[in-house]
Amino acid sequence: MRRCAYITPVLFLVWYLVAPSTVVTAPPTQSRTGYHEFAEGDYLRAFELAVPLADQGITEAQCLAGSLSLTGLGGSRDERAAEEWLRAAGEKGCGLSWHNLSNLYRVGGENIPADKEEGQRCRQKAIENGFDLEAEFPWMMTQFYADALK
Repeated sequence: MRRCAYITPVLFLVWYLVAPSTVVTAPPTQSRTGYHEFAEGDYLRAFELAVPLADQGITEAQCLAGSLSLTGLGGSRDERAAEEWLRAAGEKGCGLSWHNLSNLYRVGGENIPADKEEGQRCRQKAIENGFDLEAEFPWMMTQFYADALK
């Protein structure tokens, strides 16, 4: 059940940040990093586009590749790769990456043990970088944690 706990919040987060800008036209960075494909529901293609750019250090691609790796929507689920990409993007100021990393640590996974303290540190970094989904959508996060504990 833990795998399912990630999917709804992560998908919503990426959609919430990407969909409005891709409906009209995707900014150049989003188009080349796979966000447009993500918004269109082509997760495998989004992942294929994001990974090489994530490996080159492009923040938006690292965030997307990390999120897709975390959920498994980019193919197979890889928590370690997700952790690396999300942390790299977070270090460059991506609040969404810190938020998703916070969720990974709070819930834990097959290869990443739950670490509530590290999860809280990541959440604080998300807030410091202007991303506080829990304040904006508290009902979603309440459901997320309830599902994660099942």
